[in-house]
Amino acid sequence: MAKIERIGIIGLVHDHIWNYLDPAKTLENCRIVCAADVHAALRERVAAELALGPEALYADWRAMLEKESLDACLVFAETALHAEATEACAARGLHVMAEKPMARTVEEADRMIAAARKAGTRLMINFPIMWNPDMRGLIDAVLSGAIGRVWMIHYRDGHKGPRELGCSSYFCDWLYDREKNGGGALMDFCVYGASVTARILGRPSSVYAVSGNLVKKDLAVEDNGVITARFGQDAIAIIEGTWTQVAQGHSISFFGEKGSIASSAFGPREYTINTPGEGARKLAPATLPPGEDKPIPYFVKRIREDRPFEGIASAENARIAQEILGAAFASIAADKPVALA
Repeated sequence: MAKIERIGIIGLVHDHIWNYLDPAKTLENCRIVCAADVHAALRERVAAELALGPEALYADWRAMLEKESLDACLVFAETALHAEATEACAARGLHVMAEKPMARTVEEADRMIAAARKAGTRLMINFPIMWNPDMRGLIDAVLSGAIGRVWMIHYRDGHKGPRELGCSSYFCDWLYDREKNGGGALMDFCVYGASVTARILGRPSSVYAVSGNLVKKDLAVEDNGVITARFGQDAIAIIEGTWTQVAQGHSISFFGEKGSIASSAFGPREYTINTPGEGARKLAPATLPPGEDKPIPYFVKRIREDRPFEGIASAENARIAQEILGAAFASIAADKPVALA
């Protein structure tokens, strides 16, 4: 069994982290022992959450890595730091779980994968949808052949915008910064669709994308983006992300040669499968194994059992999603489709 007992946190500016800490408190023989962030208020918050003393809090994550004896790190810093932090951790033999998106560019994603491979450490990319039983049930059904060979995916997701949704100022400060995040709504939400598309269809042959500030004209990043990915002559995926949708909603559809699966746009994240003969019926959610239904417990368990991070949690799948996003931004800049070599 691989050793993982002491975990550190690099960065606290990604709001998703606050949803993940409670399950980490119940891990057997493993705990989060330190955290680093430049913001004193966030250090105080995580100290209260995890009962950390002042000696376990750092303004500089590099100083934390130098001083602390760790087995792994959770990276919840701005996207621009993911590659550097992963490389620094790998050089010290530390496993890494980084929050989505994996990186700003595919080149940075490649640096992360290369560093982990060279060091023999593990790298997981956390997508919150991985822990949704209905989404997992959908992916499992498609991969099992329930609707036959998939020829079309339409994945739309988004909300009214991070600030409008009530995200913290620490989160928003970098979400709206292209240099720190790599983009806006396209980076934030199309990465979900890209990760699911990569899981189902693999790597596309070409990508065409458009984006713009359709509502929020003052933003320095796009408030809407649409990606069309082609998989030779076999399949197409349409991936949409928005920060201007007034009512929360999503639209996810898979079309195969033997049927289709679709979501309800404004209801719960439940999915309906429709096939000839059986008609339309609710798709059963997946049953997530104990200890594998939340990101940090999954991360620890898989390392201890020497089992791979699977599906959209794998760095390899996240790398394809990153390649789709990179090609999308290149397509937007050139206003033409971009072929993937």
